[in-house]
Amino acid sequence: GREVVVVMVATVMAVFICTSLTRGANESPVVLTCVAVVELAALLIALAIATPLNASRLNGLKDAEQSTVKLEWLKAYVGRIFGPIFSLVVQNWLGYDPLLVILCLATMLVAVTA
Repeated sequence: GREVVVVMVATVMAVFICTSLTRGANESPVVLTCVAVVELAALLIALAIATPLNASRLNGLKDAEQSTVKLEWLKAYVGRIFGPIFSLVVQNWLGYDPLLVILCLATMLVAVTA
């Protein structure tokens, strides 16, 4: 479980580094969009694998019901409302590359703490 997530994120970072170093000024927007979609899809799959690992750990807690309610509220408000806002701000100010690095680090954090 955890190892698969780490390998997937490392693969995304490798693809990111390769595409960043070889990106030319006249690179097709379609190619850049396809690469970005593949990178983000791999991160989503990695999170989909890591999340059940965290959920199974959560169910083993003494106050599992209360912790689950808190987690769901945090996911609803922080993740689904502030996540896109944060992503848009980072992408507008710093660009896509730093945003992808932040997303990769966050995914690694989820995988390591699973």
